[in-house]
Amino acid sequence: MKIHRTSAPRRGFTMIELMVVIAIIALLVAILVPAIGAVREKAKITATHAQFSALDTGLEMYRGESGLGSSYPPSHSDKPGDGFSQDIADPRGTSESNTIKIAGAHLLVHALAGPDLLGPTGFKDVSEVKDNVWFNDTHRGDHGLYEIDQTTGETAHARYGSLVDDNMRSRINTLRKLAETGTIANWDDAAADSGTADQPFFADRWGLPILYYRAIPSLILMVGDGETKRGVYAQEDNGVITGSDADGYVAIGVDFGPGPNERDRLHEIKVAKYPPAVSGPGVGDPSQPLGNPILTNAEYDDSFVRFILDTQVLTRNTPVQKDKYLLISAGPDSIYGTNDDVTNWTRD
Repeated sequence: MKIHRTSAPRRGFTMIELMVVIAIIALLVAILVPAIGAVREKAKITATHAQFSALDTGLEMYRGESGLGSSYPPSHSDKPGDGFSQDIADPRGTSESNTIKIAGAHLLVHALAGPDLLGPTGFKDVSEVKDNVWFNDTHRGDHGLYEIDQTTGETAHARYGSLVDDNMRSRINTLRKLAETGTIANWDDAAADSGTADQPFFADRWGLPILYYRAIPSLILMVGDGETKRGVYAQEDNGVITGSDADGYVAIGVDFGPGPNERDRLHEIKVAKYPPAVSGPGVGDPSQPLGNPILTNAEYDDSFVRFILDTQVLTRNTPVQKDKYLLISAGPDSIYGTNDDVTNWTRD
C-alpha cells in the first residue's frame, strides 16, 4: 500500500515582513551614510593639512633663497597710490597696461610654481625705467618678469625650480574652470570678465582656493583699513575671492554655490573693519584689566579681524601667526570664516 505524502506549501514573505526588512535596510543606510560621509570629510581635512605642510616647506624654501628676496612672498600688489590695490600686469598678457586684480591665493602660485608653471622668478623690478615696484612687471612681454624669447622659447629671466611637488602642482586650478563646472554660483563681474578668472591657485581637497595672507610683523594694527593704514594682515589680500567691504577696496567675492545665490552673505570674513591696536575697559583706566572686549561688538560680526584674533593674548589685539603667514581653506561648507575652516593655526 502506497502512502502519498504531500509536502507543506512553501510560504513566502508577507507584505508586513517585507516592509520590516525594507525599514531595517533603510535604517542601516540612514546610519551608515552619514558616518561614511563624516569619514570622507575627515580624510579631506587631513589631506588639506598635508597640503599646508607642503606649502609650508615651499614657503620656507622661498624665504631661504636670496635670489627670491629672502622673505616670504607678498600676498598683495605693491602698486603705489593712496588706497588699496590688487592690480598687477596680467602674467598671461604681453603688455604692462593690461592689468588685472589678483588675490594672495594667486600670488602663492606665482611664488612657488610661477603663473605659467615654468618656475618662480620672484617679485622684482625688471622694467627699463626703474620705479622700484613689480606690479607692472608681471607680464610676459618685453621686460616682463615672465618674458619668453619668441625665437628660442627660453625664459628671459632666471627661473627657480618649482618649490612644490607634482602632487601640489596637480592641484592648481582657476576660477574660470570652476565656473565652467558649475561650482561658482555668483561672482564679481570685473573678476569674471578679465584675466583674473584665469589666474592659478592651489585648490584644497574640496576644489576651492587655499587663501594666503603674508604678515608684516613690524606693524601694530591687526589689519589695515583698506585705505591709509596698513596692518599685520590685510583682509583685502583675498578680497577678489572672499569679498571685501573695505573703504579702499570693495568686492562682492565668489559664491561657491552650487545653485543660485540665496545667502545673505558670501563669506564670513568679508568684513574688513579694523580695531585699535589696544582696546578694552583697561585703556586709560589702570584700575580695569586690559582685554579685547571691543571685538565682541556686533560691528565685528563675520569679520576677518575676529577670525584671526589670537585669543591667548589678553593685553592687546594681535593676530595669530603675526610673524609668518596665514593659510585658510573654506572646508566642507565652501564658506570662508566659519567653524569648519581648515587653517594653519589651531582655532578655538
